[in-house]
Amino acid sequence: MQLPFPAYPICEEEHPTRWFLGQDVLLRDDDGTAVLAHARTPEDLDRIRDLIPGNWLKN
Repeated sequence: MQLPFPAYPICEEEHPTRWFLGQDVLLRDDDGTAVLAHARTPEDLDRIRDLIPGNWLKN
């Protein structure tokens, strides 16, 4: 579920940041340029890694 925060930055020239809340997981999506995740347990984080493709260990 997307949280009801305004997309930041509001300026259309920048990549907006959106926040999502799931069961025991908080996600930040920087318009596809980065996804950050915080989970209550390592198992919850593993579940998100399984659901969202990509190289999660890439810096």
